[in-house]
Amino acid sequence: MLYLRARYYNPADGRFLSRDTWGGNYNSPQSLNRWNYTQSNPINYTDPSGFIPCPNDNDPECISKVRELKTEAKRIKEEVTEGNLLPVEGFAQFLDLTMLKFDNEIGSTREI
Repeated sequence: MLYLRARYYNPADGRFLSRDTWGGNYNSPQSLNRWNYTQSNPINYTDPSGFIPCPNDNDPECISKVRELKTEAKRIKEEVTEGNLLPVEGFAQFLDLTMLKFDNEIGSTREI
């Protein structure tokens, strides 16, 4: 098994063990298949965060947004751990943030 930052991958059968945590973008139908990796285009995209496809590992805009996402995820985790936020509310906040940071740009600036 290989841990790819957001889910496990079994190289023996070439499959992920779980669906992607990111729900996808309705403007980019390929992203809605939560079993895909980098919108079925691993030659042109990478997924350094485990959450979102980027044109390459060194894309500064993508790296910046992933850092912001990780910082906010840490804050949400702390709030949940302290009992200030229910886990389901934290998960909803994280998904909302992901949509704000990435959803509008996947279909427009990074189309296949």
